[in-house]
Amino acid sequence: MQMCNLSTIAREYVAIKTISNLLFKDLILNAGGEDFGIEAAGWKIPLPLDKHVKDNFNQYQHEAITAGLSSKAFVLIQGPPGTGKTQTILGILSTILHATPTRVQSK
Repeated sequence: MQMCNLSTIAREYVAIKTISNLLFKDLILNAGGEDFGIEAAGWKIPLPLDKHVKDNFNQYQHEAITAGLSSKAFVLIQGPPGTGKTQTILGILSTILHATPTRVQSK
């Protein structure tokens, strides 16, 4: 009888052992819980897309999508299996592809 799968634990172990070699290690380790909504104000998101994001993503996924629109150099999406990381990343990409930076719209 299989009690657990060690592949996730092995990946976490390798990540912890090699974190000192990562270019963005300080950014990852010093990340804080910030309000990312203000920085996303530089984007014009079409109303149907905004409604779709609000209707189809939970609060945390919506916050991650907003963070993806920020001017931050790095956004870390993490979570256990089945929490919607892939869907959230697709939401970020979809929003970026369909939104317009407001600085482009100014005349």
